[in-house]
Amino acid sequence: MNTFIVGAGISGLVLALLLARQGRQVFIYDKRMVFDQETEGRSINFTISGRGLTVLAQLGLKESVLAHSAVLVGRILHLQKAESVRYKYGTQKSQVLLSIRRSKLIDILLKAITFESNIHFQSGFELMDIEEATLTCHFLNVATKKRVMKKADIIIGCDGVFSKVRFCMLKNLMASYQQTVFDWGYKEYQFDREDAKKLQLSMDHMHMWPKSNALLVAIPNTDNTFSVILTAKIQDHKGESQNFDKLVKHEFHDVVSIAPSFLKNCGQDPYYNLVSIKVDKWHLDNRMILIGDACHATYPFYGQGMNSALEDVVLLSNYINNKSLSRLEAFVAYEKIRKKDMNALHHLSEVHLHQMTKAMSSPFWKACNMLDYQLAKLLPEKWLYEYEMVAHSTLSYTAILDVVKKQSKKKLISGFYIIAFVVSVILRINKLII
Repeated sequence: MNTFIVGAGISGLVLALLLARQGRQVFIYDKRMVFDQETEGRSINFTISGRGLTVLAQLGLKESVLAHSAVLVGRILHLQKAESVRYKYGTQKSQVLLSIRRSKLIDILLKAITFESNIHFQSGFELMDIEEATLTCHFLNVATKKRVMKKADIIIGCDGVFSKVRFCMLKNLMASYQQTVFDWGYKEYQFDREDAKKLQLSMDHMHMWPKSNALLVAIPNTDNTFSVILTAKIQDHKGESQNFDKLVKHEFHDVVSIAPSFLKNCGQDPYYNLVSIKVDKWHLDNRMILIGDACHATYPFYGQGMNSALEDVVLLSNYINNKSLSRLEAFVAYEKIRKKDMNALHHLSEVHLHQMTKAMSSPFWKACNMLDYQLAKLLPEKWLYEYEMVAHSTLSYTAILDVVKKQSKKKLISGFYIIAFVVSVILRINKLII
């Protein structure tokens, strides 16, 4: 039985390894000819949380990943007048994030699949169409420009936001599909080592400069450079296309004054849209199924895109390997659980953007976060810290959203916000005295 995986990204390669180790014949197809360059329009860096690292450890790749990752113990918010605030990622010292380049993680996985004799990898094969009746895939050989036909028993779409597998599948399904372009976009570039030194950036923290209409994030690399993401509204308050040079000068003048190359880089780099995807059906009977961004692309404001896709992969492979389930039952069970979870993650991510851009710089939010963190540390059985749940627990995103809502109600009736207000006033007074 031949299993076709379309898309050799992180999720596709990990799924191939898991299925191959179950004894299945796996064929991977990807339209790219080379994999040693950063892909245009894709994140340069991944932040791997506990969820993702658990999956990579299951494959025996944890040490390789750690060797090529920068360890992040928390984030530093850079506010006005050189003020900065530090936040930990969890209540335990072991709760850290790993920053790794996309290209390096791909390289680790590509090397891993070479040791699996039942994984067959074809680069430079672009999927053009699928004959639903026979599950025959039409590929374009990118090098020769010739069409090639291959027959599959199962097709798994791991080919991202603009999935060709999804497009072919939906032609044969009575299902709705929704693509939403967010009114914020992003661009990426780097702080070189000199910029990082001038800005005095800690190498074990993620750095954030939050503004109401823009967010600058710098993530450390193992070579002492920083991958930088500028996220901003695509249109200004007049509804016109954003002038990013003007935006950077106005909103991030503190960074520009120290590292002027920042403005030059922002002006040259392309700008990409943030897209979310929702699909009613993730599978076509027992023969085709989607995972990752192909069926549930969400906004990246919680850094869970790759981590959630790896959870997809493990859940799907476990269901497929469950002898008590038919393949159709496995697909249905996977879709039922993950669709609900991804809707919850989408909501959590949108709320987190609001926190990062509008709330985090306020003394009241800082006081609320301080109380949240201390409650979770003092009463771990009764109170949970949201970021810790998302990044470092095995709780489903649905369960996390339920906990967040329940704790919000408790805050309203317990006097939590009154205490937070008093603490925020004290913080303001101390700031004035200092």
